[in-house]
Amino acid sequence: MSFALFHRSSAFARQGLDRRRHRRLVALAQADLVTALGLAGLPFLRHLVALLAWPAAGRFARVVARLDDDARDRGLAFAAAHALPRFAAGLDLINANALPGTGPLLVVANHPGLTDALALMTAISRDDLLILAAERPLLVELPAVSRHLVTIGDGRESRLNALKRACHHLRDGGAVLTFPGGGIEPDPALESEPLALARWSTSLELLARSVAGGLVVPALVSGVLGRQALAHPLARLRRHPADRRWLAALLQVAWPGLHDRPVRLAFGQPLVMPGRKGDPALVRRQVERQMVELLRAMGSM
Repeated sequence: MSFALFHRSSAFARQGLDRRRHRRLVALAQADLVTALGLAGLPFLRHLVALLAWPAAGRFARVVARLDDDARDRGLAFAAAHALPRFAAGLDLINANALPGTGPLLVVANHPGLTDALALMTAISRDDLLILAAERPLLVELPAVSRHLVTIGDGRESRLNALKRACHHLRDGGAVLTFPGGGIEPDPALESEPLALARWSTSLELLARSVAGGLVVPALVSGVLGRQALAHPLARLRRHPADRRWLAALLQVAWPGLHDRPVRLAFGQPLVMPGRKGDPALVRRQVERQMVELLRAMGSM
């Protein structure tokens, strides 16, 4: 077989693989939307919504496939910065110089949507970043991005294994991003509900014990959910606030026109990890205090 023929055959194979991945990504995006609408158990409506969402799911699939390709070829921060404008009207950074470029770093953030992760990846801008993230089938189709993720399943063993891996990464001098709130939280720019800091998991304390002298930096994200997305007629079908936020977040990434303002990301002052002999509860209190201060400062801007 000549080199030209081999090259052409390889190109065709890649195109076939890309098409298969595209179809899987579209199907997963459709399934997420159907589940968020609460229609998984209603076959007719489920298929109807999947059909109507197909164009938007196709656009989403192309963007996240490009995100993964860019992460593989040019790094996670570049990929996130390139993808973010597809989902948000810009990014406003406050005190980003608080983030060290090397050494153990734990960034602790609230989680008001889906594009907050892209904003944080862009701002942290470290090739050694690991992100604690909920396990989702979609992530399997993004191998380059997944190399930067520590996925957490439902079981206790999965959570412990994820924390162990994150602690080990910090001891090796790496950077870790965690969302202790777990699910989608109220967006400070939209809802007057206070940050649910008391409900944040104890993973913060466990990670802060991993290495003495490492840095913990609080991060407050706002402006992630668009007003139009949260007020969308489909989102309003979900009565529980958490369900409505999750559906609004999905609607927004499917139809980016629902978001009309930049994401705002403010970092607090670095705190020193106490290690095993210190008091991790003190770090948590300091993080909570800084998050409240960031919220007040952001509200006055």
